[in-house]
Amino acid sequence: MEFTNCVSNVASTCPELDLVHYQEILKENGIEWTSISLHEADVSQLDLQCVMALILGAVRIERFCEGVLQDFWEEGDIDLWLGRLQDLLSR
Repeated sequence: MEFTNCVSNVASTCPELDLVHYQEILKENGIEWTSISLHEADVSQLDLQCVMALILGAVRIERFCEGVLQDFWEEGDIDLWLGRLQDLLSR
């Protein structure tokens, strides 16, 4: 729950990321708003905005399909996404 609150907080306090339009951001980067597409996304070339949109998309999917976020954790997706964020922020 703390993770989802942090993600929602970033989305609401960083208007420059325009995460209100996370689905459009994903689509512009060739990623559908489905758990399979999020899981298969190659984050190595994504920018900060898109990685945050990906994470927010995962949090939002959980509202409709309980347990998906846990699957993302267990499959290492969230660690991968957070690692990409760390790389981007350390530049």
